[in-house]
Amino acid sequence: MVKYILQKKNLHFCYVFILFLIVLFIYNTCLLSNDNNTVNEYCYEDNQLQIIDYKLMMEKKIPNFEISNKNYNIYETMANLRNIAPFNQSNERYMKVFKTLLEKGFTYERINKIFTSKRLQKDIFPVNKISEKVISKPFYRKKNKSIYIAKKIKVHIKKYKKNYDTLEKIYNVNKEIAASILYKETALGEFSNWQHDSFNVLNSVLSFIKLSNETDYRLKKRKERIIATAQNSLIGLLLYCDKYNISIEEKIFPSSFAGAIGVPQFMPMYLDYALSASNNIPDLNKIPDAILSLGNILVNKFAWPGYIYFNKLKDIDKIVMGYYNFDKNVKNASLCMNIDLDGFQLNSFYDSNNNFSNFDYICNYVKCLMNYNYSSTYALDVILLAYYATL
Repeated sequence: MVKYILQKKNLHFCYVFILFLIVLFIYNTCLLSNDNNTVNEYCYEDNQLQIIDYKLMMEKKIPNFEISNKNYNIYETMANLRNIAPFNQSNERYMKVFKTLLEKGFTYERINKIFTSKRLQKDIFPVNKISEKVISKPFYRKKNKSIYIAKKIKVHIKKYKKNYDTLEKIYNVNKEIAASILYKETALGEFSNWQHDSFNVLNSVLSFIKLSNETDYRLKKRKERIIATAQNSLIGLLLYCDKYNISIEEKIFPSSFAGAIGVPQFMPMYLDYALSASNNIPDLNKIPDAILSLGNILVNKFAWPGYIYFNKLKDIDKIVMGYYNFDKNVKNASLCMNIDLDGFQLNSFYDSNNNFSNFDYICNYVKCLMNYNYSSTYALDVILLAYYATL
């Protein structure tokens, strides 16, 4: 072939053939460049999530990507939802939220209405608070003060005896433990002066927390975790409203600056564990619902180890005091954890002080309670107050 086209009488064909090869090379080069640029243009890395443009998926330009008719409609809608940007900020962090809502049956019109409504108000306080460095201070309460609080807990348990009896029967969670958690969270429901709305808090966190200029790696990891929590909580809040036919455009959810709701301070991503004691819509601002919901989440989400036998907690005062002194003198202290939520190393009190009576037994409950609130001090204090409430 080469010998043939190089012959003089075929010189014209040679020129055409070479020109064809050049054009083919340029075309392939441009196509590859355009595909790479398109993918890079629509890839956004934030909070360790990579969000890929759904138009590419629809056009099947992503290798090995299989798409069903249902997913095709979802991705087509996702592409349109790119134009929705709460507070006129980048909406990349909302892609996970939108995709989940679409999969759960939300329409484009409904999502658009929710995230462009006047109901959405900026709440910058949580953003500033979350952006601060966390300074953990050792906590200790005098014994007589703890006994005083325990007496209040006992009165509260007596008042709601029927609900706490149901809790113990169904979930095998001690009434003293549940009541101590409710005391730690909202003083048994007495504190209710919430100045924030969960829906606005979560949207503000997603829209305004900045990662790009964060130089403190530990703080950056914390922010990433909080952003992921806000995504899951926003999904949980909207699915809760959908389940019980609640209009998010009208309903206000009073919350802490972190977005936690009700007497037990559930983050909205856990609202699926909320139960009603009267077969109505669960209301975590009501004590009976808070008690039942607390038992449900401890057992079915956080693997509660079972009923505590308080006669095994005779060293609890010594452990509390020992950990207080340890926390004062050791950086990144924990009672029995070695790694924190963001993957950083912790110094475990248990590793060097495991000579207390039934310390392993106590640590099993501490670890469970730290799933609810990731603080050794919090978990220990819940157990201590519960112990005093049995005396």
